[in-house]
Amino acid sequence: MSRRIKIFLCILFLLFALGVTLYPLISNIVGEKYRSMVEGRYDKAVEQLDTMELITEKERAVAYNKTLQAGTENAFSREALGEAEESYGRLLNVRGDGIMGYIQIPKIGVELPIYHGTAEETLDKGVGHLLGTSLPVGGVGTHSVLTGHSGLAGTRMFSDLDQLKVGDVFYVRVLDETHAYMILDINTVLPEDTSK
Repeated sequence: MSRRIKIFLCILFLLFALGVTLYPLISNIVGEKYRSMVEGRYDKAVEQLDTMELITEKERAVAYNKTLQAGTENAFSREALGEAEESYGRLLNVRGDGIMGYIQIPKIGVELPIYHGTAEETLDKGVGHLLGTSLPVGGVGTHSVLTGHSGLAGTRMFSDLDQLKVGDVFYVRVLDETHAYMILDINTVLPEDTSK
């Protein structure tokens, strides 16, 4: 093998190694830029709603949450989920793109859109809201479950969630309101465990 070919192969290998090494960083930067653009569009859509539209949208979400509270014990039955799904996708969907708001976790530098549902393609874009749980508009007796990926090579998402401690604060922004939540307890919940 000639010296030129060896040098070429070494350079090619170094470029490949550099690409593999930098992929997570570059992918995360691109993802952050995309999510920032999506957030800007959401904020603009909310700003364009008049006061009555915002009130109506929030009232519809609160009414939906009240229907869930009546049957908490069977909230994840096939029948209950079918009924909830009928109106679910239209609630808090001001742009028609499935985004209902944002979660901000300052301690770990996370700001992600919250989408309806928990399908794989949803969780690849941001945080999912679990059908059958309260919409994240606050209120006594509500219990909203948000789901997200961690440990992905190309993006951080919830990878640093284990750094949060009791007493840390995070925020959920929906419509024109921001709700602050303090962590009071930390539990590991398996996917099939709905007791929490």
